[in-house]
Amino acid sequence: MDLQEKCREIGQEAFKADSQVYGAGNLDQPQYGYNKKLNTCIYSSGYRFEGNPSKGVSNDSFLKHNCDAYWEQWVKNSYTNERIIQVYNSVDNKCEWTTPTERIVKFQEDRDELFNQL
Repeated sequence: MDLQEKCREIGQEAFKADSQVYGAGNLDQPQYGYNKKLNTCIYSSGYRFEGNPSKGVSNDSFLKHNCDAYWEQWVKNSYTNERIIQVYNSVDNKCEWTTPTERIVKFQEDRDELFNQL
């Protein structure tokens, strides 16, 4: 079995464990790979909670969400389930997202770099 296939299988087990914690329908599409620099299998996903409709809805026409919505994305070590990098976002009392766009973009760049070190 090649290394990428082995990492996919190990990552699928980590994703399965996360789906029991966060609910399979709440998880993002996973990505699996081997990171040569870290010498380990990695897995990327995340979850989202769209919020309770009774908590109101943001007027933001681009990203409509309830005022208690939140989400998180991560890259984990598939063997240990330890987060290597992560980003979390939630709404404040004005129903606006709190995490700066730059931080989200930085996470996406770092995630892409981890998966490009195959």
